[in-house]
Amino acid sequence: MHVVVIGAGLGGLSAAAHLRGAGHEVTLVEREPIPGGRAGVIRSDGFVLDNGPTVLTMPDLLENTFQAVGADMADFVTIKPVDPMYRACYTDGSELLVRHGRDAMTEEVRGFAGPKEAEAFGRFSGWLEQLYTHEKIRCNRSSSKNDATFLPSLPNPPSRTSASPSRQGFTRSSGESRLVSMNERISWV
Repeated sequence: MHVVVIGAGLGGLSAAAHLRGAGHEVTLVEREPIPGGRAGVIRSDGFVLDNGPTVLTMPDLLENTFQAVGADMADFVTIKPVDPMYRACYTDGSELLVRHGRDAMTEEVRGFAGPKEAEAFGRFSGWLEQLYTHEKIRCNRSSSKNDATFLPSLPNPPSRTSASPSRQGFTRSSGESRLVSMNERISWV
């Protein structure tokens, strides 16, 4: 079967590699002159800007993409951990370091937002770990897109136990933006 994949970002590249590895003929269409999407490179006026992912949380997915076409990622890409991964700076002068590892990040949250928020971050991290484990098991168990047997066993998100309605989770003012409730959902408003 001939398959056309539109977009050569990480998702499109991964889809194309997995389809090709499964024996399909693949045409990859990209509007930009180079692949990579948001993870691409911009070259302008003698400068190079690497738009790579800010945080790569699941390098095994990238490894699986290379393996799908019989390649070893280590022959093409070297991933080195950086700690802190990035620094969020706020107009009041405070900053939050996004650290590698749950323990280090929990301590950053504790110093930034207090012990209740550090505890909430721990619950949130545990929930994400359960989701990741469930998805990994599902992907390893079945290649059928119709296999939804794992859905009823997905863990519920952690409950919010804050007694203060004015302090909803991990909240930090930052000019016109604020990071809202790490426990419920992370979003910019």
